[in-house]
Amino acid sequence: NSPDDSFAMFDDGLRTVWLQRLGLSEELRLALQSEALEIYLQPQVDLEKGNCFGAELLLRWRRANGEWVAPPVIVELIEENGWRVLFADWLIRAALRQSAALDAAGVNVSLSLNLTAGDLIDVDLPELVAQCLETWRIPGSRFTFELTESAMMGDRERGLLVMKKLRELGIRIALDDFGTGFSSLSYLASLPLNEIKVDRSFVISMSASAEGLRIVRAIVDLTHDLGMRSLAEGVESLEQRDQLLALGCQDAQGYLYGKPMPRDEFITWFRAGQA
Repeated sequence: NSPDDSFAMFDDGLRTVWLQRLGLSEELRLALQSEALEIYLQPQVDLEKGNCFGAELLLRWRRANGEWVAPPVIVELIEENGWRVLFADWLIRAALRQSAALDAAGVNVSLSLNLTAGDLIDVDLPELVAQCLETWRIPGSRFTFELTESAMMGDRERGLLVMKKLRELGIRIALDDFGTGFSSLSYLASLPLNEIKVDRSFVISMSASAEGLRIVRAIVDLTHDLGMRSLAEGVESLEQRDQLLALGCQDAQGYLYGKPMPRDEFITWFRAGQA
C-alpha cells in the first residue's frame, strides 16, 4: 500500500445517523413540494421612535412528529440535496404572499429575508424576483435581501452583478453578521448595500465590556460614514437599547420588542402597538 492509502473502521452508529439524515431529507423534500414550511416574522423597530417599520422573515419547519428542526439544519439539507433554486423560488413567493396578506390587514411594513451564497451568484435570481413582483403588483422597495459576509466571499463579480440588478428592482440589500467574517473594508465600500446588521454577539458583549462597546461604536460609525442604516440584532434589554441609541444605531430587533411569530400573531402584536 502507498503512504496515501487510508481506511476507516465501519461503525454501525454511522449507518443509523446516515439513515436518519436520509429520512429527514426525504421529509423535507415532501415539505418543500407541499409548501409545508412556515415563515415567522420578527419585528424590526426604529430605536428612536419606537415604531415597527419592518420584520425579518424566519424559516420554521415542524415535522409530522411535532419536532421543530433548526433553521441551519434545514439550509444544510437544502444545499446538500441541490434544492437551492427550488427553495429560493418558494421563499420569494412566500415573502410576497406575506406582504400581500399584511397589506390586506392594514399592516404596512417592509420585509427582509435571507439569501444564501448560491443565491448571490445566481444570475437568474433577479429575473425570478422581477416576475414575482410584477405578478403580485408589489414594489421591490418593500423588501430587503440579507446576505452574510461569507456569502460575499465567493464569485465577487457575479455577486456584484446580481446585487446591482436587485437594487435596480428597488430591493434593499443588507449585510448580515457583519464583523464575524473576513470582508475587507475596501470591498465593503464597493458593495451596493443599504444596511449593515450588528451581530447579536456584539450586542451582548457591548454590555459586558468596554472593548465590546468600542466594537459596536466602530460598526455604527462605519455604517454612517458609508451612508447606510445600522440595525442591531438580539436586543433584549432596555440597557442595550439605551446604549445603542447613544451610539447612534438607528434600528433594532430582538426579544425586547418581539419574538419571531406567525403572521396572524404578528398582526395582532402590530395593531396593539399602534393603538
